[in-house]
Amino acid sequence: MVRKDIWAHLLAYNLVRKVMAQAALAHQRTPRQISFAGAMQTLNEFRTHLLEASADELSELSRRILGGDCSS
Repeated sequence: MVRKDIWAHLLAYNLVRKVMAQAALAHQRTPRQISFAGAMQTLNEFRTHLLEASADELSELSRRILGGDCSS
């Protein structure tokens, strides 16, 4: 059970880093210029929307997340 928990945390960490790399690319920055805490905060703000979104809505949400648009 502990191994599964560790793997889940590593997966989540790497997914956040992937989003950070995509955001950096979209805004012509390096990934090191993006705050991990800020990325986590943004993803937490969109969590409910991501969980409830249909497949068609996910691309629009991704665009909004990477674009820094936090308006609902």
